[in-house]
Amino acid sequence: MNRSSLQDYFLLFPQESVCPPIPLLFPLVHCVIAVNFYIIGTMFLMFILQSKVIALIVIMVYCAMEAAMLHFVFPQYSVFRGAFNTPDFYHILPVNIRLLAEASAVMLAVILLFYKSRYAMRN
Repeated sequence: MNRSSLQDYFLLFPQESVCPPIPLLFPLVHCVIAVNFYIIGTMFLMFILQSKVIALIVIMVYCAMEAAMLHFVFPQYSVFRGAFNTPDFYHILPVNIRLLAEASAVMLAVILLFYKSRYAMRN
């Protein structure tokens, strides 16, 4: 067997190949940043939209888009990368995780800057 046919064989039958070790820190960092993004993203949507129902609908629509076709169109930038396509456990901060971290920081800054002024105007 030549090298290319051996690689094709391992792609077809991954149980026959040796899996390279995955550093435990990388998936943990990915999970922490993703969970942080989901929490802050939900808070941000509820803050901006001021309706829990509309915020929930926006979240569910995005999840449906991600599960259907969005991960085919933008595989690297997918928020749920790894759930519907191949995860990147060999880089500590792949593109999608960096985007989640940056978006979390921006959304948290907006919430902290405008929270007091928005609810002061209500009362």
